[in-house]
Amino acid sequence: QGLLRAKGLLWFSQRRSARYTFHLSGRQRVECVTEGPWEGPPCTQLVLIGTDAAVLQSLKQQFITLMAQAQAQARALIPGLEEPSSPGSRQHTTASSSGQVSPGAGGSTSS
Repeated sequence: QGLLRAKGLLWFSQRRSARYTFHLSGRQRVECVTEGPWEGPPCTQLVLIGTDAAVLQSLKQQFITLMAQAQAQARALIPGLEEPSSPGSRQHTTASSSGQVSPGAGGSTSS
């Protein structure tokens, strides 16, 4: 409800060199596929498009919380695990009811 489309790039600590793309379009299409290796610093970057700003903001906060928990678990399980991004890399998740996306709004995330 309120979310029409989501898409972006995903980085998973279990497959550090693999770049994944994610697409969600309504209830008809949900896809997460490997796109090959990263050409730059790995990151997680999502765009949420919808009709209800409150719903999109809530989803964004849930995502940020889950990503922080996943990072903590990954660091505990994998000694010496590097963060997926370095200074200057892209780290943001944003949401807007108008469909516009603004970098870094309300916090940054990486997985």
